[in-house]
Amino acid sequence: MFDPFYIAQAISRINVGYRNHHVKITVPNTSLIFDLLTILKRKGLINSFITNFSNQKFTVILNANSSTSKKFPTLSLVSTPGRRHYIKYRTIQKKYIGVPLLIISSTRGLINIDPLGDHDIGGELVLILGSKPNPRET
Repeated sequence: MFDPFYIAQAISRINVGYRNHHVKITVPNTSLIFDLLTILKRKGLINSFITNFSNQKFTVILNANSSTSKKFPTLSLVSTPGRRHYIKYRTIQKKYIGVPLLIISSTRGLINIDPLGDHDIGGELVLILGSKPNPRET
């Protein structure tokens, strides 16, 4: 399990940064945030991030292209401290086809799952790109 507080804070800051057309934002420096930012950078949702060792924060450089920031969909945190949302890999392949970004927390850490890929791993659904799924449907 992971503590979603820092993840929620980072996701909220990224969403607000894109909505308000900021060039860079700061988020806490933790290993989970590092994994999250690495996945977001690989997917092209952020330009880069820099570690500030003096104040224990990451500086995230957002995509400065105004057309990209207007079209940026919302990152939605699914699992919360009061409501954990676990999924099996078969559920991922059936229910989440068409979701461009699906991040789960597993024994391998935070990983991006492709619903069409052949992954035999499930875990706690951390975030998706777009609107939140209804947990009662899965």
